[in-house]
Amino acid sequence: MIDEGDPPKQLEKQQQLLDLVSADACQQAKVVTVKACGNQVLGAIIRFIPQLPPYVRFIFTSRPDAVCGGIRSILKRAFSSSVTFIDSPEELREEAVKPATSTPPTPRTTGSRVMLYDTVARECNLLHSIPPSSSTTDLSALRALYELVFDSSKAGTGEGVPPYLPLLHVIMAAQEPLSHAMLHEMGMACLLKDLPGWGCLFYEADHHIYSYHKSMSDWLLLGKEANPRHSMQDSVSKGHATLGAHLISPFLTSQPSEKPQPASQLLLSRYTSQYVFLHLSKAKSQPCSLLLDAALARWDLLKALFRAGQGDRVVSALGGMDVRTPYAEDSLRWLRRFYHAFDGEPESMERATYADCPIKSSKFAEALSRLPVVPTVTQLGGMDGILPDH
Repeated sequence: MIDEGDPPKQLEKQQQLLDLVSADACQQAKVVTVKACGNQVLGAIIRFIPQLPPYVRFIFTSRPDAVCGGIRSILKRAFSSSVTFIDSPEELREEAVKPATSTPPTPRTTGSRVMLYDTVARECNLLHSIPPSSSTTDLSALRALYELVFDSSKAGTGEGVPPYLPLLHVIMAAQEPLSHAMLHEMGMACLLKDLPGWGCLFYEADHHIYSYHKSMSDWLLLGKEANPRHSMQDSVSKGHATLGAHLISPFLTSQPSEKPQPASQLLLSRYTSQYVFLHLSKAKSQPCSLLLDAALARWDLLKALFRAGQGDRVVSALGGMDVRTPYAEDSLRWLRRFYHAFDGEPESMERATYADCPIKSSKFAEALSRLPVVPTVTQLGGMDGILPDH
């Protein structure tokens, strides 16, 4: 598949051209060894792919003006009459339902279909459970197929709560595919093979866990009226709570007398820096509200996030909450007021707070306790010593 992704990395050996699975569009590739109008990927295509057996087929995507508008003529010369050009999704659907010349037509590939339907039915071994003569499969039929997969999986777990449910909450709450190593740390990697449709609806690639298609996630997040047996609309917050607690735990201590480890000495992963406050803010549980307050009290953690360029995510996560504790409310006002100062110079967070923060704010008291010398403070009125709403 030649798709519109990032440009391919420079290849060290010519033989590695055979290992291409996903690359950039034909017109964006770089020159290495094999040349076709100065194009590396296109050179690999016309050199190696014609040597494959005729029953091996490929789908290439590219802009029509690629290679100075000569992409079509180059492919025609390389593949003779065996190349087909498709200019729209509608043509792709029509081409997909045409029977192959070497095999008889099948009743399951006629008409206008949602392309995902047949794949899910085949990979989840449910071809015997769906109507064989159905000529159309709209989104409602696809959702019914998802429900059949989940019903089949749930039937094998008895009447109780399926053991994979906490893992499913976590996957649905995750903001991007989670790594297998992270799920192993959380003690959930052993539940992966119990997920409904494992290997199809959920699968592992590049050591990360992916879901098959967004249509399944949308179906799981429907309300009880549209998805009465498998709706996770009200329970996905449990996944946020699990992820938030796991991500923030290295920065908090189990013993009040124990000195916390500085954030600068901890490995702040990209996922943690981007999403730890989002998960805590969406958890909707009292324990996670306390964890959120504890995280906001860690100035070294906040500095690390601002150094990583993620301060806006902290403010956005707090601002998106419907209900905040008094400490979280005060912290949000503080972050909004001093955002540009913190973003420009995170290490001066305490001095910026002392210089211009109302004295009755909890953050002002924290800043004083963190400064090496406690200055004299005189209240002269103004905002009565508290942070304004905006």
